[in-house]
Amino acid sequence: MTTHYVIAKMRPYIEKIPMLAHCYRGIRHRLSFLIQPFEDTPFGFMLKGNHLMASGQFESAQTQLMSELMEDSDVFVDVGANIGYYTCHAAKKGKQVLAVEPLAENLDYLRENVRVNGFGGIEIREMVLGESSGSAVLHGASTGASLVGGWAQMSPLLRRTVLMDSLDNILRARDAGRRLLIKIDVEGAELRVLRGAVKVLRGSPPPAWVVEIGSGELHPSHMNSDFEETFSTFWREGYASFMASPPREPVMERGVKERARSGVVPPGNANYLFLKGELR
Repeated sequence: MTTHYVIAKMRPYIEKIPMLAHCYRGIRHRLSFLIQPFEDTPFGFMLKGNHLMASGQFESAQTQLMSELMEDSDVFVDVGANIGYYTCHAAKKGKQVLAVEPLAENLDYLRENVRVNGFGGIEIREMVLGESSGSAVLHGASTGASLVGGWAQMSPLLRRTVLMDSLDNILRARDAGRRLLIKIDVEGAELRVLRGAVKVLRGSPPPAWVVEIGSGELHPSHMNSDFEETFSTFWREGYASFMASPPREPVMERGVKERARSGVVPPGNANYLFLKGELR
């Protein structure tokens, strides 16, 4: 009987005890972090923490879109930076980067990926973004971590208090007049981020935004009550919306209403591009 087999059998019981679950995840992460090697990517940088990302098989259509948008941007804001996949893409192009990520496990990889590549011009913020400054409860773990309780059917026992600030606060006036590209991947909390980004939405030049917005498949109720309002927030500020995947078709109000009612997003179609004015 192997150790792996024993742990697999004990895991359901471990998850029911928060302190034990926390220790178990911490030990598992530390071992994985120490033994996992860096991999050469086809993008000219090294990456540790996700083989799919390192091999070039991760979000190929969105990666191409982000690469194109980065060329026309001065600053890349990576909200939900994870291990730094898109942060490294931007840094490789010589862009200034602000990476926002709340999970310590992801931050270990993010900082190592920045360090091993010798990237400069990267500011890392350990927090979530929301309507204002303060704190928030982050539910779940790993790629299932969210400000939405019960997201992706994660155990309600997996929760932690993290720092929170708003996009308006952390950008302030320092990036006025600069071309911003903002990526948001925050597992259901997109509207909360936008409510704290009123000044950024109205900035000049207007930022380009790439946002992952699920209509309900991972929500505990299987319906994202903020789905339609997230799009409306952009529309009220004069932005047009497009699918992030080719052929990048426009996203119209009728289609958004239908998806909001059904709670269904076609596979691979949860990422959207928002552009305003001359960026269209």
